[in-house]
Amino acid sequence: MNAVYCPFCRTEYQSTLTHCPNCRVRLVDVPPAAGARFQPVEEVAIARFSARLEAEMCGQVLEEAGIPVVLVPLGPGVAGFGTSLWVPHELRVRADDAQRARAILAEFRKEK
Repeated sequence: MNAVYCPFCRTEYQSTLTHCPNCRVRLVDVPPAAGARFQPVEEVAIARFSARLEAEMCGQVLEEAGIPVVLVPLGPGVAGFGTSLWVPHELRVRADDAQRARAILAEFRKEK
């Protein structure tokens, strides 16, 4: 069975998974480069949504454009029992991708 990797936390997983359970980003087939050129990832919040479904939809638009995203549930009780569907979510990207991601989301929201 082949391995897949998280482009954010660089953790290796079995190929049966499609998203990192910690970072919630799509896993990739090639491990992220390490060494002198490797830099830690700085996440930047680019948008907040009132519910997870809208955040996931916008996150998918960015992923299709090649920008990895992380969805972070906000507010009280998100780590407790139940669902996080109806709590606010924050959409985060790498700092290097923030300007491009904001432009893509602005264009996407105009089309809706």
